[in-house]
Amino acid sequence: MKVIKQILILFVCLISTTAFPQTRIVDSLAQKVNLAKTSDEKLQALLILCEQHQNIEKNSLLEYAIRAQGLVKQPSKENKGLAAIAYINALMRFDKTDTAKSIIDALLPDYSVKNERERPLFFRLSELKSDCYTTVSNYRDAVSIIYNTIKEAEKYKDTLVLATGYNSLGEIAYNRNMLEEARQWQYKALAITQQQPRFYAPAAVANINLGIVYNWMEALDSARYCADQSIAISQSIQNLYYLCNAYMVIATNYRHKKNYTEAERWMLQAIQIRKKTEGRIVFSNEQLSLGNLYFRSGQYDKAIQVYKDGLTYDDSLRQTKDRNHNTKSNLEIKQYYYQVLARCYKATNQLALYGDMLERFIELKDTLSQINAADAMADMQVKYETQKKENTIIQQQLDLAKKNNLLYGSIGLIVALAIIFGILFWSYKSRQELKLQQQIEEDRWLTQQEVAKAEEKERSRIAADLHDNLGVYAASIASNLNHIRIDEQHKENVVALNELRNNSQAIVSQLSDTIWVLKKEVIVLTSICDRVKLLISRIQKSFPDIEFNISEDIENDVEFSASHAYHLYRIIQEALNNALKHSQCSRIDIHVYSHINWSISITDNGIGISQKSSKLKEGGNGLVNMQARSKEVGWTIEWLKNENGGTKVIIAPTTN
Repeated sequence: MKVIKQILILFVCLISTTAFPQTRIVDSLAQKVNLAKTSDEKLQALLILCEQHQNIEKNSLLEYAIRAQGLVKQPSKENKGLAAIAYINALMRFDKTDTAKSIIDALLPDYSVKNERERPLFFRLSELKSDCYTTVSNYRDAVSIIYNTIKEAEKYKDTLVLATGYNSLGEIAYNRNMLEEARQWQYKALAITQQQPRFYAPAAVANINLGIVYNWMEALDSARYCADQSIAISQSIQNLYYLCNAYMVIATNYRHKKNYTEAERWMLQAIQIRKKTEGRIVFSNEQLSLGNLYFRSGQYDKAIQVYKDGLTYDDSLRQTKDRNHNTKSNLEIKQYYYQVLARCYKATNQLALYGDMLERFIELKDTLSQINAADAMADMQVKYETQKKENTIIQQQLDLAKKNNLLYGSIGLIVALAIIFGILFWSYKSRQELKLQQQIEEDRWLTQQEVAKAEEKERSRIAADLHDNLGVYAASIASNLNHIRIDEQHKENVVALNELRNNSQAIVSQLSDTIWVLKKEVIVLTSICDRVKLLISRIQKSFPDIEFNISEDIENDVEFSASHAYHLYRIIQEALNNALKHSQCSRIDIHVYSHINWSISITDNGIGISQKSSKLKEGGNGLVNMQARSKEVGWTIEWLKNENGGTKVIIAPTTN
């Protein structure tokens, strides 16, 4: 009986994906637009059609919205608002969130929640504004708007708005990894929908979100139940967007059960539905999920093709004039593409491609770090301007106090005049001290900015000179040495040539590491880890019999100055070289730990090192250099002998 039920559900799902090009409702409403005779009839038909914005192909939706706005000649507030909402929904489908928000900000003050006719438009515009903030992960402002909307909806007993608000709070809680809170909000939304047709949309959303939460909680039966409920509702209201998301919940459910065949089948059905409204979706979250599924199931070739198709499509879009494509969120998705593609290449032992993807990932990660730094600087500038305005208000308040004091003091005698004199003197002194403090702070801030700019400019110049001059020549020498052939009978020449080749490659590697440090003022611990991974990918080709493993346990991403980061990287590099040359090991493990304090250990399973050996006490050049670098920056470094053999090197900051 259970098998028959599953077959029936699958049959219904297949019908739902093929029964209508988009949906029967959309086709019927589009036909009414074409049959409308007057401009007013066509406007009303277009506005009703645009209510189905989630089921309309996005280019068609934009066209419908523009046509509707063009027909609003002498607009009532209702028609003007509905046409604007249709256009806002179209903009958000194209990820033009900033443009959509600016339209909402200009339009929202025109509608009052106290006016019964304007209230629905006020609520819808408020919901769209919170969606804009949620899209760019500004959850603080999004939650503030949602709570205000819920407060007004409770006052006017608008259950539909309440259910939508509860769903939005649940989605934000889930995005912040607060699963239990997310589950409570979704159940609160379901509790007030009461299975009535006008509440089907929020009920479908609540079931989808519950399915996602239960999948993460690994309550798989509950997740599947919620997804099936959402599918039934989505089919009844013919909503393709909800149906696609419900299919993705089921695909994830099968993935958790490690039934990758069923997971792939449901995921492909979801992608086919999404294509009906979004067109080509090569560079999307659905494609990322499909690639991850292939990676988890060991189908590395399929995963590689999915990720390569996404990156190729992304590169083609960059040739267009669509500036919106280069948003921070899009770069973050591309960064993830590079990361997972590198994992696929590593899993298939394509080490050269693995290293290339790793370098691109690190480069894009650095770009995003610069964007974040620029955002932080902009935020600092906003705070600075805000402080200046507050100081102006304080100054105005002081001026007002002065006038009041003069007014009241004029009616007093000698005592009153003395009091006024004291107040005036205090006011003058306060203003002067305030102005002086403001000037000092402003000069200090400007000086710091100029120094930072000068340092950054000089580092960039030196890095560019190294790259354009020494880097080019060193790379040229390394390349030319590979083309020199010497008779093997002249062993001394062969040895000399090999030594030259190794030295030239070492120069190129050292220059690359130096340029990496010079380009930055501050380097975080995760960036140093990425650089170590890149180092391992380089040297692994020369030591195929040695297994390299690097693990990270980083909660506090510590910031290092450029010089300290360079010392830490060189210490790790020297520890690796010592293990490779002297330990006779078959495995090297690197562990990076950073919670309250940080530490890095490099462990091999070789012959070990004696704590009493003269080599450790006196130190070769490598050990001396490691100790000198650690001492210079105030770190400790220890060489410990493992119980099971081998050596462990531990680098950590001093605790005193």
